[in-house]
Amino acid sequence: MSLAHEGPELGVLQINLLLTERTLAHETTASLHFSSDRAWLAPLVHGSKQQLHNALKLHSINLQQVSVGPIIEPEIQAKSQAKSQAVHTILDVHV
Repeated sequence: MSLAHEGPELGVLQINLLLTERTLAHETTASLHFSSDRAWLAPLVHGSKQQLHNALKLHSINLQQVSVGPIIEPEIQAKSQAKSQAVHTILDVHV
């Protein structure tokens, strides 16, 4: 699930949540990634990680990963993806 918000107080905020359920193991895990264009988010997320873990545990969900990063501008992201998908070719010429 992806959530996005943009406003004058919070700036640009994106939250990506991945819930994985293993039916046979009766296990549910959560991975969260927070992105923002402002510096306030990282200390807040890191400071409340244990509280989030405890809240999810009440619902039998194990917090697997929490990460925080900057918002990547679409143009920069497109260039980065194009670079990583570049095809490398070896040209062998015999004369």
